[in-house]
Parts: sequence; C-alpha cells; structure tokens
Amino acid sequence: CVSDFVDSRRDGRAESTDRLFLLKANFVDATKRERDQQQTTPLSQQQTTNSEQKPNEMMTSLSNGIHRPTVDLSSFVSLDFQYRTIECSSNEPFDGFLGDVENPWNIHLGNAQFIPNRNRMMEQLQEHYQQLSDQSIYSIPFEQIVIHLCCVYYHTDKRYYRALIYHIDPMINPDLLIIKLYLVDFGYIIHNIFVHLNSTNLKFLHKNFSTLSTQVYDCRLANVCYPTTLMQWSDDAKQFILDLCGDIHFQVEIIGTMGGFYLIYLWTDYKNRQSINSLLVQRGFAIETNDRDDSEVK
Repeated sequence: CVSDFVDSRRDGRAESTDRLFLLKANFVDATKRERDQQQTTPLSQQQTTNSEQKPNEMMTSLSNGIHRPTVDLSSFVSLDFQYRTIECSSNEPFDGFLGDVENPWNIHLGNAQFIPNRNRMMEQLQEHYQQLSDQSIYSIPFEQIVIHLCCVYYHTDKRYYRALIYHIDPMINPDLLIIKLYLVDFGYIIHNIFVHLNSTNLKFLHKNFSTLSTQVYDCRLANVCYPTTLMQWSDDAKQFILDLCGDIHFQVEIIGTMGGFYLIYLWTDYKNRQSINSLLVQRGFAIETNDRDDSEVK
C-alpha cells in the first residue's frame, strides 16, 4: 500500500489544487541503513570476476549437481598438471613387471626395483584419501572431466590409484561420459567407466602425491613388425604376450627409442638369447625387421 511509504497532504497555497507526497521518515532511515551496509561489505565477500586466476588458486563455488561450499583448491595440482615420467638411464637388462599390452608396439611395463617406492606411495595415498576424500571438495566437477586430466581414481576394488584420463567417448546424453583411464603406476588401462553428473569416484590429485614419477615405461618390441598379409597387429599377438609374460619371469633390455617409445627386447631366457620378440616371429604373429632403417630411431 502506498500509504505505508508516503504521507499525502494538500498544497497550502490558495491558487493551487495540487497534493504533495513525501516519503515517511522511517522508510528513509531504513533505505539509508541498507545503503550504508552495502558500502561497508568487506572486499573478501564480494564476488570476483577475475578470469585470469588459475582454477586451483581461486576461491570458487563449484556446481555439477553436488552441493559444495566455497572452497580453496590450492592443495591440489592445477588442471594442466602432467606427471613426471620415469626415465631409463641404463642399457643393462632389468627384471620387469607387465602392465597392459595394447599391441606389440605399445606395451606398458615397469622395472621391478621400483615396486617398493610405488608400494610406499600407495599406502600413503590410501591413508590420505580414505580419511579425507569424502569431503565434497575432493570430487572433480563433471564439467572439468577432460582428456589428459591427472586425477585419483577410486576403483571397484576399494583402493585409490593415481590415474590419467586416457580417452572420453562422446555421448548423446550430455550428463553422461564413458571414459578410459590409465593407472600410471601400474600400466593398466581401465575401459568403459561410466561417469554421470553426480559421480564421485574421480578425485582431485593432492600435491603430496604429485612428485613421484610414473613407475611405468611405454615400450615397443624391437625389430618386429606385423605380417605383410595384415594391415595391423592381430589380437592374437597381443594375447600371446599377455599369456606368456603372465606366467614367466622376464627381463627387459632397452636398445633405443622411437617415437616416444623405448625399443625393447623381452627376454624369457637372457643367457640363451630367447626373447618374446623371436617367439612372435616363430609363431607367425610377426615378421623380423631392422628398426635401424627407420630415421626416428635413436
């Protein structure tokens, strides 16, 4: 009602027929108090629009269907962080452990001597994330899930792993993703992980677990190629390597690099010069070649 805010009275001049409207004093006082309160609000409580701040350095409210308070993400690595990759500094054969085999030219394996370092890190990772990962700030917002993002994955085996988002399949439903994850310390690839708007199994990587290099090499078998009758490696060649290395002790010898991969021999019997490379040829899964003919070999 207008009369709650104004007083109305007739203009006192004899020649005037107008009415005068004046704001009531209590309304004027309330308006003044509200204006004074807005002017004294601390800058720290005012919304920031500085788009140049890095995501992990700013205080922000995240929204992907999960309720989150205003939080500080500076304890986590930046969204463009990449793991340091372990480098091999010796050509001496070493005892290996096998991760995944995508094909004979893309094998993920590690040096067994680094397993104690990995195990210590894994123990600390479990302890930290089991205690704190239920906090909503640890869960990566759906809209920030992108290829090559470094993160921590909570697996169905109830353990946490350092991971890298390897691939994302496009979906018709914008609230659903199918991703492929690479466990960087084990060399395993996990396929067909469904992530929806409110998923919480992908966690931000805490800086405490960012310094240890990845414990796996990306390798390709040296001096072999798929048969000329094929256009690519067969699944049988991949399975042969998985079956053989899963049942026996093997050694790894690095003889060079090519296109970001270590060129290797996988020795089942180093003294007698028996390798998986040669076994692939003997079984008809590969033909022998000379990698030194390729200009990329170093």
